[in-house]
Amino acid sequence: MTDHSAPHFGFTSSTSGPHTSHPADSSASAGSADSSGSADSSGSAGSPGAAEDGQGVIHRFRSPGPVHLNLQNLRGDISVRAGSGPDIQVELIPHGRAGRALVERMTVRLDHDRLVVDAPASEAHSVSGAFQGLFGSSSGADGAAGPGANAPWSDRLAEGLRSVVRGAEGLASSLTIRVSVPADSRAVINAGVGDIEVDGRFATLDVKAGTGDLRIEQAAQERSSLTTGTGDITVARAETGTLTARTGLGDVEVRIAPGTAAHLDLATGFGERDVQLTPTAGAGTAQRTLTLEARSGKGDLRVTRAAS
Repeated sequence: MTDHSAPHFGFTSSTSGPHTSHPADSSASAGSADSSGSADSSGSAGSPGAAEDGQGVIHRFRSPGPVHLNLQNLRGDISVRAGSGPDIQVELIPHGRAGRALVERMTVRLDHDRLVVDAPASEAHSVSGAFQGLFGSSSGADGAAGPGANAPWSDRLAEGLRSVVRGAEGLASSLTIRVSVPADSRAVINAGVGDIEVDGRFATLDVKAGTGDLRIEQAAQERSSLTTGTGDITVARAETGTLTARTGLGDVEVRIAPGTAAHLDLATGFGERDVQLTPTAGAGTAQRTLTLEARSGKGDLRVTRAAS
């Protein structure tokens, strides 16, 4: 039986070293190349050169302001960080022979303020189609009828998860991706199989994994949407905006910053809810407000205060 909390409780504050490779034509129309020569100002982008096992290819760009990041990795871990300067870096680290081949076919491109890090279209199609089933479609990746858009979220998630795993498990390649972008950027991050870590100040975050843990050091200022089919979700600090965290099988932990009043909507099918905040009738004198929705098909939900 699903356990719902009251949806609007108010809570006030209680007092690498891999080498740099030179891609054949990796470029950016909204940035200038650094001394590595891995980007120019022609506005087009090509595939990076082959990399040795255990070593990666690095693409470097510069942007005068925040960017819109769209990143997709089929199999492997992802780390994304928002820094304080104009530098952008995308590091692709292959694992195994198939991983080396995948590096050469990855798309890495900066077009004005849009940074794209994408898997080859042929491989990406199987997982992106499965994501539609996992996060709201009424059919699977192969076009077969799914549980339907009106079915319970847990049923749709279970069917979508099966599709994601089927789509990714046949791919022998594995690729670790590390990205750094300017602060206040917006990011859409999709992973078939792999853990995702995000650090730094983002305006918005949309993070999805078929299977893997999600660790967010700081929730986005405006909106964060975090979903994994199977895996834990941890948000080390949430200050303001809206935060949605959903996992089919796993725990959710959110730490809310002091001075933030939180409106909570928590539900778990099988698990415990642990809210270590002081309930109030409203926001009161809180400096900021946060709306948190957390769901788990099977797992615990924990909401606590972050350290000052």
